[in-house]
Amino acid sequence: MNLTAETEFTFAKQGEPGTNGTEYLVKLIPNTKMSDPPAFPMITKAGTDYILNYGLNSTANETTIGLSSGYQLFKAQLWHSGELVWEGFNASTAAIDGITKPTLVHWEILANKYNSSVSDESAFRVTNASNGNIQYLGDHLANALGTPLANTIKCSITYEGKTYYGTIPVTTAWTYNNNFRVSLKDYTGFRYVIYAPDGTSPQYDNSHPFEFIC
Repeated sequence: MNLTAETEFTFAKQGEPGTNGTEYLVKLIPNTKMSDPPAFPMITKAGTDYILNYGLNSTANETTIGLSSGYQLFKAQLWHSGELVWEGFNASTAAIDGITKPTLVHWEILANKYNSSVSDESAFRVTNASNGNIQYLGDHLANALGTPLANTIKCSITYEGKTYYGTIPVTTAWTYNNNFRVSLKDYTGFRYVIYAPDGTSPQYDNSHPFEFIC
């Protein structure tokens, strides 16, 4: 007799982003109460509206956001040996397991920095680095410049003197009016990018190794 069952599980292993083979793993997930949120966060300029493709801290299918405010778009998670032990926006959040509580949570935009005053442009700005507030600035006009935008959010979690990193890219699109939505098919294309050991985006030479994972 054969008995078959299915389950979902997550485990940290060599090669996962932010782990470097350690037993800890940082994940960034959409801040939503949807039962089945999209795998890829996306903001679409639909006519005059800016549409987030999930219900922001709600069960709705989408959220209209403004360009003048910061939002807690994502939650950070800390996993230990395959178990979720902490989830939140800042270091004041209590541990899920009653033990594992970060001493520092820091949010930023992952971008190349060429010198002290020149970095990649981004369609996002972190308005509160310790609380996960992120402002979307709008990028549909920047596309005309032909310059790629650094639209990857990064969160660093420090626990017991060691810092772990998690990243999540945000796809943006532009439609003519509010009758259309643009989306990526779940679990296709790039899942994440592993950057240089210091957690920054690599320059385009052999001294800054990086790897694409599909």
